[in-house]
Amino acid sequence: MKYKTTFMRWLSIILILPLAFLVHLAPVPAQDKTPLELELEVRQTRLEAHFEAYAAWVDRQCDLSDEQRSQLNAAIKQGIEKSQELYAKPQPANNNQSHLYDYSPVRFVAIRGAAWGVSQAGLQEYLAKILNDKQREKLQAAKTKRRQELHNLFVEYVLHNAGEVLYLTSKQKGQIKPQFPFQHAFLDTGAYSFSPQTHLLQEKSMDSLFDRIKIELDPVQENLLNPSRKQVIRFMRDDGLDGWKKKLQAGVEDQQKKLYQILNSRIDYLKSEYQVDSTGIRYLEVAGKGVIVREISKWEDKISYNFDFWAENRNKLIIPGQFLGVARGIKNDILDQHPLWNHAVEKVISQSIVEQRRMESQAIIAGYATAMLDQELWLSSGQRDDIAALLLAFPHVEDEHHHGHAFELCLVGIAVLGDQQKELRLILNENQLAAFNALQGPFQNQDDYLMIQSKGDALPLQQFVE
Repeated sequence: MKYKTTFMRWLSIILILPLAFLVHLAPVPAQDKTPLELELEVRQTRLEAHFEAYAAWVDRQCDLSDEQRSQLNAAIKQGIEKSQELYAKPQPANNNQSHLYDYSPVRFVAIRGAAWGVSQAGLQEYLAKILNDKQREKLQAAKTKRRQELHNLFVEYVLHNAGEVLYLTSKQKGQIKPQFPFQHAFLDTGAYSFSPQTHLLQEKSMDSLFDRIKIELDPVQENLLNPSRKQVIRFMRDDGLDGWKKKLQAGVEDQQKKLYQILNSRIDYLKSEYQVDSTGIRYLEVAGKGVIVREISKWEDKISYNFDFWAENRNKLIIPGQFLGVARGIKNDILDQHPLWNHAVEKVISQSIVEQRRMESQAIIAGYATAMLDQELWLSSGQRDDIAALLLAFPHVEDEHHHGHAFELCLVGIAVLGDQQKELRLILNENQLAAFNALQGPFQNQDDYLMIQSKGDALPLQQFVE
C-alpha cells in the first residue's frame, strides 16, 4: 500500500469541514454500556499497555527484583485507577476543547495527556523510593540518555521546519543546537509551529522557542519570525475613490519592498549554501521578480475591483466603524509556494544536491516519527535506530511544515498501518507489541483514507492508494 502525498488538500478539509459532516466511525455502543464506559475501556487498555512497556523498560535498565517488579506494577495499577476515576468525573468546559481524547495518539504522551498524568502523579517519586542507590543511578543515566536522544530527533525536525520558513543557514543551525539545555530545556515534542493550533494537538509557538535562543537573524528572518499583525489596509468611507487609490498604491509599494527583501534573502541563502554561480543567480532573480510582479498585480486587481461599487453606494451602506473593507498583505511564503520559483531553484541546484536534500528531509521525518513511537512504546536505542531505518521508506512529503497540527498524526498513522508495520512488529518485544496494538486502534483505513477517531467522529488525515 502506498500513500498519496496530498496532505494539504485533506488537511484543509480538517480545518473547514464541520464536524457534523465528518464520516462517523464511532462503534455502536453495547446496550449495557454508555459512551463514557466505552471510552474508559479504550483508555484503560491504552494506559495498561503503555505502562507495561514502561515497566519492562525500567526492568531492563535496573534489573529489578521480583518484589520491586510487584511494587512497581502495583503503583502503576493504582495510578491508572486514580486517573480513570478522575476521567469519569464531569470535566470543566475548557478541558474539552480538543477534538481528540487525552488518550489519542501523540496527545496521549504530551503534557496533560493520559499517560503524562499517570506518570506525573507520584509514580516517578515512588519508583525512586523502591530502588537501591545503584539502581537509581542506572535509571537516571538511562533516562538522561533517552531524553538526549529523543531531543536530538525533535530538534532536528523543528530546525528543519523553521529552516524551510526562515531559510536558516547551516551556520545558524549550528549556533542553535549547542544552546540546549543551557538557553532552553531539552525538547519533548516537535510540535512547534509558526501558527500554533490547539483543537487537535497542543502545538507550541515557534517564535517562543527562538525567543530563548541566541542567534543572529537577518532583518528578513526577523520579520518572518515576528510578522506584523497589523499588516492590513483599512479603506474608510470618507476617503473617497482618490483616497482609496492612494492607500492601495502605498500598499503596493509596501508589498514590493517586503517581497523583494524576501527574494534577496532567498538568493543569498542559495548562493551561500549551494554555491550557485552568477548565471544561476540571474535566473533566480528573473524568476523571483516574475512571481512578485504577478502576485502583486493579482492582489491589486482583487482589491481595486471593489472601488467603483463603493463609490456608487458608500452613502447607502450602513457600515460599522465607517470603513468599507480591509485588505490583508500578501503572505510571506508566496514565493516559496509558487511553482515558477520552485522550478527555478531546481534548475540552478544540481540534481545530486536536490536528491541529497530530499534524503536528508526523509531521514529527519523518519527520525521524528520514530521519536513519537518511542514515547509510546519505550524503545531501546537499537530498536530506535532499526525503526528509523525502516521508516526511511516513507514517501517524501513536500512542504510538510505547512501541514501544521495533523502532520504528527499522519506520521504515526502511516507507521502503524502502513506496509512496514509487519517488519516493525518484528523489532518490538512482547510488551511493546501490546502497546503498539493499542496505539494502532484509533487509526483506520476507511474507504482508502487514513482516519483517526476523535470524540464521536472520525477525521480524515491522508489518502491511501494501491
